[in-house]
Amino acid sequence: MAKYEIKDGVGIIPDGETTIANMAFTYCEELTKVVIPSSVTTIGREAFKGCKNLESVEIPSNVTSIYAYAFAGCSALKSINIHKNLSMIGLQAFDGCGALTSIVVEEGNFMYDSRNNCNAIINSATNTLLRGCCNTTIPEGTEVIDSYAFSGCKGLTSIVIPEGVKKIEKYAFFCCHDLTSVVIPKSVTEISKYGVFSHCESLTSIVVEEGNSIYDSRENCNAIIKNGTTLVAGCSNSVIPNGVEKLEDNAFCGCENLTNIVIPASVTEIGANAFSDCTALTEIVIPDSVEYIGERAFYNSGLTSIEVPESVKDLNGVFMKCEKLKTATVKGKLEDYRADCVFPFKDCPALETLTFLDCVRYIKEESCNGCKSLKNISVPAKKGDYYKKRFTEELHPLIVELEAKKKK
Repeated sequence: MAKYEIKDGVGIIPDGETTIANMAFTYCEELTKVVIPSSVTTIGREAFKGCKNLESVEIPSNVTSIYAYAFAGCSALKSINIHKNLSMIGLQAFDGCGALTSIVVEEGNFMYDSRNNCNAIINSATNTLLRGCCNTTIPEGTEVIDSYAFSGCKGLTSIVIPEGVKKIEKYAFFCCHDLTSVVIPKSVTEISKYGVFSHCESLTSIVVEEGNSIYDSRENCNAIIKNGTTLVAGCSNSVIPNGVEKLEDNAFCGCENLTNIVIPASVTEIGANAFSDCTALTEIVIPDSVEYIGERAFYNSGLTSIEVPESVKDLNGVFMKCEKLKTATVKGKLEDYRADCVFPFKDCPALETLTFLDCVRYIKEESCNGCKSLKNISVPAKKGDYYKKRFTEELHPLIVELEAKKKK
């Protein structure tokens, strides 16, 4: 295996090497520049992953393959030049290269192009935009925006998605912190449920063009609604329209400026991570219509109190790491039990009062880890022993039985 060196921040590949090994410089924070000899034809998987201070790299013309995640997380990298001989770019090879301002594919490359000086890498055969930057103009003819295509792009405040784009893959605009507005053209027929706009905390305007057969943003709701009933993506200015039945996974994930939102009575399902990392969201009313809340739906949110309606039967880790949560009431009987269930309020350090109005099955010994302020656990009348068998002995003094309900 080749011996790699770093001198004064410069990574040195020995002359004559044909392959930069997998993970050769992974997470080398001292690396600011790399010199790749012309003998190299292959850059291995994760070769420079996480080199967050790498600003400059020149990819030689003999390189034909760049494997998956090769430059992922190189958040200081400013430019990419792809020569005409490069025929394979692996999965998310440039994911998280947020400082990019220039992307050029040399003319004559049969696999990739950056047509019309678009500052992006386009798969020529599929018309898929693989990687963009803050200066990208998505060219006409693009049909797919790939997974993580714009992830972490600094300075990207708006983007024009042209008519003709049909599909937007998962996390396409993940962590585009400066993105303020987006328009979805009527040609788009598929938007991934996996956080296309998650952690875009500056996003305040989402519009779907009229005439789209799958999606809409009715009543100026500043959200993307699928098939009339599912909210796929929202922002800090969203209003959930009446008639929406499901909030999709990651719908508001990372909306750090979301301070309040009304969930209408038409909603029956809140997806996994739907409001995770909504740190400014201090209160929310979950209506009685909601029957299902997905895993970590409110993870690391700013909630200070919560009341879970009787209709909800499963709360797997839903309110984990809500560091400001002080009071919580669970009205219903949590019936679902799985070995991997996580206690709903794990790692909630400010939680003082926890109330169960019915039976809860999935409580493990480590359940209340991180709930260091817990002073009171209220449980149904005559159910004290039931809960003592489920909570650790040190929590037994906190268990208080509620008064029995009076028969009408």
